[in-house]
Amino acid sequence: LSKIFKDNTGYTFTEYLNFTRVNIAREALARNPKMLAEDIVEQVGFCDVRYMNLMFKRFLGVNIRACRQMDKELTLYYRKQWE
Repeated sequence: LSKIFKDNTGYTFTEYLNFTRVNIAREALARNPKMLAEDIVEQVGFCDVRYMNLMFKRFLGVNIRACRQMDKELTLYYRKQWE
């Protein structure tokens, strides 16, 4: 099953799960910029903030703080959050 999943998605199941969690966390940050990272970790299912930060860097190329800042700066120019 794992081989079929990787052949079809290009990700292992764990990579895909973490990628999905990062995207959900990023959306939560965009919706509520004052939300604490600890609350988001609990919400999306990561084990701790450090690991979530590592996954942000892996999949988005930036840490949580930089992602927040980018969202904040973009909302100054656009009414809609970036996708």
